[in-house]
Amino acid sequence: MKRLFALVKWDAALQARHHIFTANVVSTLAFCGLVVLIPSASLSPRVASFLLFADPALIGLSFVGAAVLMERGARVNLALGVTPMSPWEYVASKALVLTCSGTASGLLVAATLATRGATMRWGLLLVTLVGANLFAVLLGFVIAAFARSMNQLMMRLLLATMVLFAPLLSHFGAAPWWLFAPFPSAPILWGLDAASGADLALGVLALAASLLVAWCALVFRRAVGSAAAAVFAATP
Repeated sequence: MKRLFALVKWDAALQARHHIFTANVVSTLAFCGLVVLIPSASLSPRVASFLLFADPALIGLSFVGAAVLMERGARVNLALGVTPMSPWEYVASKALVLTCSGTASGLLVAATLATRGATMRWGLLLVTLVGANLFAVLLGFVIAAFARSMNQLMMRLLLATMVLFAPLLSHFGAAPWWLFAPFPSAPILWGLDAASGADLALGVLALAASLLVAWCALVFRRAVGSAAAAVFAATP
């Protein structure tokens, strides 16, 4: 645990040096500005949950990808193979730093929504945002691990975003809910919907929590494998 804590401190310093945190602040403030422009009467629970969903989905996916490519450009990955750091510690460090950053961003967007009259169930919101950001960061790492250029990364992120945003069709009533229930973003939307004031049955919330935990565990395992193959096994 002591080594993981040291890695988290190192990773936070690295993200600050690469201006990842600065970009997060700028994008979050821009998102909050967008929220302010939306009429209060239009901020239904479904709209509020969509805005809260879009923030970690876009920021978590893209920022971890940028961080991985920047580290590769600085040849940080070449030094990892000779350190006692393990692939799971490397992934966990990135996930902790960027999940905390993304969750803080989501809470700021939620606070802006609350000032506009939206209802927020803060405890449920915090838990859902942590899960949503963790999943987005881990998925972004898997996508970025084998990307060799920014163009390649952007194309992969675009495809991933299209898949993650597909459940919005059922979220806004254009398709039955069960059609997109297997998608990993569906339980996130359910949780954010309830956190934004919608009345969801306890069974639905339990299902959402179970699915989100399962998806996070699955993508974490894949991220560790990607780190071992694409980062720690890198050669000059």
